Amino acid sequence: MMNNLNNEHNASPNDFLELLRTGFALMSKLFNFLKQALLKKSLIIIFFTVTGLVLGYLKQYVSKPVYKGSMQVTQNDVSKEIFIKKIQTIGNLLETKSYNVVARKLFIPQEVASNLCNISVISLDHDTANVGSFLIMIESTDNQNGDALQAGILNYLNSFEYVNTLKKIQRELYREKIIFIDKQLAQLDSFKVIYAKSMSHVNVGGVNLMMNQNNMSDLFKQSADLIKEKQQLTENLNGHENIVYVMDDLSISEKPNRGSIASNILKFVAFSFLIGYVIAMLSLLNDKLRVNTPAN
Repeated sequence: MMNNLNNEHNASPNDFLELLRTGFALMSKLFNFLKQALLKKSLIIIFFTVTGLVLGYLKQYVSKPVYKGSMQVTQNDVSKEIFIKKIQTIGNLLETKSYNVVARKLFIPQEVASNLCNISVISLDHDTANVGSFLIMIESTDNQNGDALQAGILNYLNSFEYVNTLKKIQRELYREKIIFIDKQLAQLDSFKVIYAKSMSHVNVGGVNLMMNQNNMSDLFKQSADLIKEKQQLTENLNGHENIVYVMDDLSISEKPNRGSIASNILKFVAFSFLIGYVIAMLSLLNDKLRVNTPAN
């Protein structure tokens, strides 16, 4: 029994060494096969590699240039997530090449919309100076329609039903505040009249009582502040102030963003080389099978 245990213990290292030898032998055969494919079928690999090189150059210089631009916008009184989703909707439409729908939503000509490649958006809440703001990024094959795109995007964000409802509510609040300020101003005017009448001397026990000049100056200051506030509210009411407005105008680069020429061409070359290598290996394997298959 002890002899059997010793034999099993000695057999384990031998089995492991045999497994290693088998593994190395298989790797050696695979390496030799890859080497033969590279040497014997080199013309196939060279053909595909050169084809990839040519296609890379054609793709680089025949495709339209892409210009990048961005604009920073902010909003008031509304969750910015609503507007981010609206911009993402435009980006999704561009992915499906629905240029006519994009043109209709942004109120821009269809030829301008058809030049757009992508529109994306990034929240700037990580920047404490720009909380509530977001960055709209644009990619286009044309850099001459920045003004039209900016106006279209702003109009799109400020004109959908939810925002229109908010505008109506906001304008009603402006009107109520103006009515309230008018009442306060009328009350202050009546106080001014009372104090003005008190400016005449009134003898009480031989003592002249005069108007308190400090109280008068306070009244005029309050009136001036209320008038200024009313003017601002009136401007907002008449101007139909936008919920979303621009902080930094849309700026589109003057030069196209082609990326690294070498990098783009190298991708085509590498992909074509791999395809050529796979075909070369299949061709070599087919040759070996035909040699090893006995003739009828």
